[in-house]
Amino acid sequence: MNKTSGQVNVFGYDLEKDVVNAKRQLGLVPQEFNFNPFETVQQIVVNQAGYYGVERKEALSRSEKYFKTARPVGKTQRTRADALRRDEAPSDDRPRVDA
Repeated sequence: MNKTSGQVNVFGYDLEKDVVNAKRQLGLVPQEFNFNPFETVQQIVVNQAGYYGVERKEALSRSEKYFKTARPVGKTQRTRADALRRDEAPSDDRPRVDA
C-alpha cells in the first residue's frame, strides 16, 4: 500500500523521513524465514534492503561492497535450492557422514 497524501507516524517517527526507526518500532520478527529457494543470496539481501527504504540500485551497490569485504566466495550467486541439493558429493571441507 502506498501513501497518497497526509503524514504517517509510527510511535513518533515520520515514515517518510525516518523509515528505519519507524519500522524498528513495529518489532516484526518472523518465526521462520521463508525466502524463495531459487533466489540468490544477493537477491535476498537486495530485496530485504527494500523493506528499509533502500533503493534497488543502492542496495545492489552496497551488497557488492559488503560481499567483497566478507568474501563469501562463490556463495553470492548460489541459491538455497543449490545449497539444499543432496545429490552432490561432499567437498573435502565438509564432514562426511557414512551410513
